[in-house]
This record gives sequence, structure tokens and C-alpha cells, in this order.
Amino acid sequence: MKGQLRAGTSSHAHDGPPSTEDDLREISSEGRPLTAPFIPYHAFDRSHPAALVTRPARPIHEVMRGGTMDTPPGSFYLVRSRHHLDGLHGSLPLRASLGHDTPSLLPLLTKERSFCDFDLRRAAFIDTETTGLAGGTGTYAFLVGLGYIAGDHFEVCQFFMRDFVDERAMLHAINLRCRELGLDSIVSFNGRCFDLPLLQTRYTMSRMRFGMSEPLHLDLLAPSRRVWRGRLESCTLRNIEETVIGLRRSSADVPGWLIPTLYFDYLRSGNAAPLRRVFYHNQQDIVSMLALVQHLCAAFSSPDALEYSADLLGVARCYEEQGQPQRAIAIYSLALERADGSGERAAVIARLAALHKRLGSSDEATLLWERLVAEGTPLLFPYIELAMHHEHRTRNYAVAAQLTTTACDLARRQRAKELAGIEKRLLRLEKKMQPKVKQP
Repeated sequence: MKGQLRAGTSSHAHDGPPSTEDDLREISSEGRPLTAPFIPYHAFDRSHPAALVTRPARPIHEVMRGGTMDTPPGSFYLVRSRHHLDGLHGSLPLRASLGHDTPSLLPLLTKERSFCDFDLRRAAFIDTETTGLAGGTGTYAFLVGLGYIAGDHFEVCQFFMRDFVDERAMLHAINLRCRELGLDSIVSFNGRCFDLPLLQTRYTMSRMRFGMSEPLHLDLLAPSRRVWRGRLESCTLRNIEETVIGLRRSSADVPGWLIPTLYFDYLRSGNAAPLRRVFYHNQQDIVSMLALVQHLCAAFSSPDALEYSADLLGVARCYEEQGQPQRAIAIYSLALERADGSGERAAVIARLAALHKRLGSSDEATLLWERLVAEGTPLLFPYIELAMHHEHRTRNYAVAAQLTTTACDLARRQRAKELAGIEKRLLRLEKKMQPKVKQP
């Protein structure tokens, strides 16, 4: 990056942040208790009693190995780290994300054909840490992490605002870095709804323009939900790391809701020691995005390697929605084999039978509905579907009426909204079963 690193700001400029767990863990012992009250920036007063500290404040250059960068609009603090692509992040090496089949799989993940030409080596992996979680013009991005692939390494630059006057310099440097590296697309996790709109707002408020006007944006949150929402209670990046990527962060991490308070505490006290946790959190988020790309692509390229039926169901649904029904049927069938429990089986059968029915394969759909009915499922749809099948195709009104009666009893017990329609069907079937009176 062009720009001047101010001499004397740090003896470890550009060496990267500490990476050992012991180094990171010392935050909790060095920093004072993180219980200072939240004080908005407009209410800051460095003579406020809350600003008094019992231990010497540590400036940012003593806490994070980096350097002060001078730019035309001013200066900011920069921290860099490098991660070899052959190194493991969780259960897989980072290089696995650069497989030759990745571009062909991205349209399945995103439901957008434009991602056929997406190149991870020209992508900026972006994550922000902010002064608030609600967004809006009063929210600042005080730490912007920018990850990118450089040769055999994945590099992370962390642009830090030591105070609000550093914002223009930081934003200018982000644009400059992206332009120098030729980065023309973005990877984020929930960045479409939060990080990118926030950055655009900050550039506008600073009377500047974000360097990428209309970048192709791979937001990993939506495809993650499509694949794993059936198994995970929450598709947060932290939860996906632990359950899918196979990574457990050290105790140096910090919950996202606490980060704004830590930054305001730093502005008030001048003590940057607790912010090491924020830098670690931000860095891990960015590196995990690259690993997450690989795990998402692996779910589609090798679904037979997926252990959980719920994950297979999510992948099959994506193939179905993208107009590849035969591929979807194969994966639904695999999910049915691995389903654990009646609830999982019913969820898979519902999708698989509906797909067979839509394709005109009524015999396959009927067998699936009969399987659920034989198991005594409390779900309504197999009884209703089979009743329709026997009423309109086999003309076996007695069997259709028996199935409808069972569905009616279930709907009453469940107080289901379908009850009125089921009762109407039963009346029609009873009428059809009445013997016809011959006219004299």
C-alpha cells in the first residue's frame, strides 16, 4: 500500500498481530474490568470520573503490532497478518477454497448466474466492527478488516480509527488498497444488510466514494442458512465455525454485542489493551469466511460426504430451486436413507414426494405418502394427498373416505386450519359413495 509508515510508532510495524493463544489470553489479565458504563461519543468528557483508570493506559501501538499510516486526508493505525493457504483453519486447509470447481458451484449457492465468473483471488473479504449494531448515520466503523489472497497467503489488513478524526484517512486507505490489488468483488457474512450499507454511509458522510461502485457481492449468510438451517439453531458465523468448520476460538474472543462498549471505553480511557480481543475477533471472522466458502462448495460437490440428513435436505432443495430435479431427487433419496427419526423422514418425504408429483411421477409420490401413513404419522399432508389420489385416479371412494376421516380426526385434535377443507372433502366423498337411485 502506498503511504508512509510513521517511524517510531511501533517496533513491530507490519509484523502482524500476536497469534499465540497465550499472547491473546493475556488481555483478560492486563485490561481493567470491562464494566465501564456506555457513554455516547457526543457526551465524551475526558475529565469524567468514569475516565479515571487504576492502571497505566496502554496505547494501541503497545497492544497491536502495526504502524501509523499517513495519507493525504490524515493518518490511521494499520495491523497486518498473513496466513499460509496450506495451513488448517478448522478441519481443512485454506487452499481448499480455491478448487477448480468453486466458480461452477457459486451460482448454486447464490441463486445468481453472474457468479459463474466470480474469482476469489480478486475478492475483498470484508468485516467491520462498529460503534453500534443498529446502523444509521451515527454509527461508525472503527475497525475495518480487509482480507485478500496474495500468492500462497491469505493476508488480512485491519484499518483502525484511533479516534473519529482518523475516519477519512482510513476510508481513503481502504479504497487505495483495493485499487492497488485489483480487487473488484466482495465476500462477507451478512455484509449485504449491514457492513456494506454502513461503509457506503460512512463514505457519503465523509464526502467520499467507495472504490467499488457496484461490486459482485458474495454474502455467505444466505447460502449458509439454506444448507444448515435445518440442523443449526442459529446460523451465526461463530456457530458455523464450531459445528461445520471444526474451529473453536480461544478465550481471547469477545462477543459482538460487547465490542461497541470496548471501543468507547478505549476512547474515554486511552487504554487499548482490551481492544486486542476485538482485533482477534475481526481477524477470525475474515479468515473463517474463506474457510466457509470451501465447506459450502464441498456440500454441493460431494453431498454423499455429508453426515446429517438435514444438511442433505438443504442442498437438495437448492438443486431443486435451480431447476436440476434429477440431481435433487438423488440427494433427497440420500437424505431419506440417513434420516434419524420420524420428523426428519417426514420433512424429506414431503419435499421428495412433492417433487415427484410435480414431475408427473405419481406412482413414486404415492409410495412415499403410503410409507408415512403406514408409520402412523401425525402429519396431515400424506392422508390428504392419498385421499386425493384415490378419489380422482383409482376412484376408490371408500379408501379415500377412510383416509379423509383419519385426517379429519387429526385436524380436530391439532386445531388445524385445514379442518374446514377436509370436512368438505369428506362430505363430498360420502355423497359419491351413496348408491344411485335408478329413475323409473
